Amino acid sequence: MNSSPARQSAHPGEAAGSLRAGVRLDDILPAAIHDAKNSLGVVLSRLDEVSGHCPGGDPRLPALLDARYEIQRINANLVRMLTLHKFHQQGYGLDISLHAVADLLHETVLTHKAVIDGRGIAVEVVCADDLHWYFDYNLLLGVLGNALNNAIRYTHSRVRLSAQAGAEAVAILAEDDGPGFPESMLAHPAVTRAPHAEHGFISGNTGLGLYFSELVAQMHRNRERCGHISLQNAGSLGGGCFGIHLP
Repeated sequence: MNSSPARQSAHPGEAAGSLRAGVRLDDILPAAIHDAKNSLGVVLSRLDEVSGHCPGGDPRLPALLDARYEIQRINANLVRMLTLHKFHQQGYGLDISLHAVADLLHETVLTHKAVIDGRGIAVEVVCADDLHWYFDYNLLLGVLGNALNNAIRYTHSRVRLSAQAGAEAVAILAEDDGPGFPESMLAHPAVTRAPHAEHGFISGNTGLGLYFSELVAQMHRNRERCGHISLQNAGSLGGGCFGIHLP
């Protein structure tokens, strides 16, 4: 009788090598991100179920809302990573068409409604109902969700999303009444540099949110003009003001 283990390979190194040779990191990474994103979606759903059964004065509610905020932020970062992967590896097919800007702003708020309501933040949307513009809706939803997420983190109590069309561009702003952006960021926003753990902005000290937003803005072009983002302090609410400007 053969006493050797049935599953033992005579050439384990060769077998492992052949497996590695057929797998590319660019293929594995998106699949892993998708899997993590799906799992986070389940966790968010469970958190909503639990928090929905907690009365307003329940001492556990703030911790649940904080957990939901952080998980939603991670989930949004994973979406941005997938999109950036398409930008740099496969090319991203823009879907630019005419949209009501007010719908975009209201959907952005709705996505964060649980945390906004739970923290008692007053959110104001200022946009004419008849304002329409050409842009990729999903990409802009990601940019504004990123900006609103940042405003929620630093605001004292008030946030405003607004949009106004000028002669050559529409300006969409996310403002808060918090402490504003640090002076170092205003002087050197580093919008063209790749994300790095030491570069801070919306996404939690990596620069991913700022990099993503600027890239999306620049992808929106009209003849010789392309979009851009802006950062400033002392906006209409006295705090930070993030803007994306589309030609």
